[in-house]
Amino acid sequence: MINKYIQEITSDDFTAKDFRTWGGTLETMRQLAICTRDNPGMSAKKLVAEALDCVAAKLGNTRAVCKSAYVCPILLEAFETGDLQRYLKRLALSEKDEKKALRNDEAVLIQFLKAVKRKRNKITC
Repeated sequence: MINKYIQEITSDDFTAKDFRTWGGTLETMRQLAICTRDNPGMSAKKLVAEALDCVAAKLGNTRAVCKSAYVCPILLEAFETGDLQRYLKRLALSEKDEKKALRNDEAVLIQFLKAVKRKRNKITC
């Protein structure tokens, strides 16, 4: 019922899972920034595990379920290779206005995803 409603209002093939994946990916990006800031000497793999544990708690799932079903794998790959750090610096982690922070952070995530898409298109052409 909810998926039908979402498809009607978006005029596209979106489902509730798409929104949950967007939220999970966005929260993972935010948690990666927080964990990196709070644990500067920790390895990338451990930072990913920490961040996913925080996201899993918010989504009510396990780390494995979050990683496999609700987080865009490109985000984690980019973090582990160091390609995500410049985007993490632009997140509004200290912004008091939650709506303003959310708009900013979603914009940063969109910029990251567009950059990945451009990069991959150049590689495949």
